[in-house]
Amino acid sequence: CLALWALVAAWAGKPPNIDPAVQTGARAGADAALIIGNEGYKALPQAVWATDDARSFRGWAELTRGISKRRIEFATDVGQADIIKLAKRASWRVKSRGTLWVYFAGHGTVDASGRRLLLPVEADAGDLEATGVPLDSLVATLRKTKRAARVVVVLDAGFGNVARDGFELIPGREIEVPVGFPTDDERVVYLAADAGAGRAGPYEPAKHGLFTWALLGALRGWADGEVDGERDGRVTLEEAQLHGRRVGRQLHRTVDPWLEPRATHGSWTLAQGDHLEAGPPEALV
Repeated sequence: CLALWALVAAWAGKPPNIDPAVQTGARAGADAALIIGNEGYKALPQAVWATDDARSFRGWAELTRGISKRRIEFATDVGQADIIKLAKRASWRVKSRGTLWVYFAGHGTVDASGRRLLLPVEADAGDLEATGVPLDSLVATLRKTKRAARVVVVLDAGFGNVARDGFELIPGREIEVPVGFPTDDERVVYLAADAGAGRAGPYEPAKHGLFTWALLGALRGWADGEVDGERDGRVTLEEAQLHGRRVGRQLHRTVDPWLEPRATHGSWTLAQGDHLEAGPPEALV
């Protein structure tokens, strides 16, 4: 009990840290990563802290997961052509049986048909369809490599018309966003801040997107045992997703993250090892 209160006192006034990343000495020699943080939009609201989110995810990928720097494609505030080019490079970097990690923090939207788009920094508010990057096309590019055993797509982006700051992305725009991220590729899974048209909001005390903060906490070990209360030294996809939903609701946020419906994929291990931390006390959160 005293140890618990000491922990609470140490964290008083600030949220538990996800930075710096835990240095494990692990080597994920077959993995590769594409990591993009778009914050400084030219004609749209700023995606506050998206750059810091991307840097934190890169820290986890390199120092905790153990992906070589040479196999990480990292960029901030990039345009349409560069996003496509970086995706092609990342698909070349992954080795046989490795995992290809894809991370995007920024703005998203949908076109008239409901097709999801990732928005580059030069996205034109008057013609988002022409200036956006279709998510399905991007993932198709990454799927072309047959070497990757898994493709894990992480999206800290809202696809409705609400920006990170809670205001409309484009005033008066009305769109219909499909629910979910279904895929027929057994190698692909999604972790997304919202399953539909909801906001991918910030967590101001941590100076991060709420989804990224919760996910990187989960991967540090906070989600171990999320499903059944039993810690086993690994964090599964299902545990990470459920952790994010629970933490968001504890913080009294309206969150509806995408939950993987395939039980076989929910059991995929995303993080494991002796470095996994116990989560912060519920009372603190």
